[in-house]
Amino acid sequence: MKVWFDNVLDSYPAQSDVIHIEVIPSQRPGEADLTEAEALYMALTSELSHNDSLTVVKNIEYDNETDMWDITLKEIWGVYSIQIDDK
Repeated sequence: MKVWFDNVLDSYPAQSDVIHIEVIPSQRPGEADLTEAEALYMALTSELSHNDSLTVVKNIEYDNETDMWDITLKEIWGVYSIQIDDK
């Protein structure tokens, strides 16, 4: 889903009001075996994921040539990528 929000208050935790929410249906691109949702679940539950902070998905792409998903996650401490094998 995509979420648009208003100004963010400087409180901890930060607070804001939602302006608009768009639900994006899960897709299975090209020759992929996994859907975007399945690949994302695998990334978020992997040992490489930083489960101790708020994480948002910056980008998710399937590479048909390597048969891999590249998922870029963003959290308060930075941005990192996790590769998921599409098997």
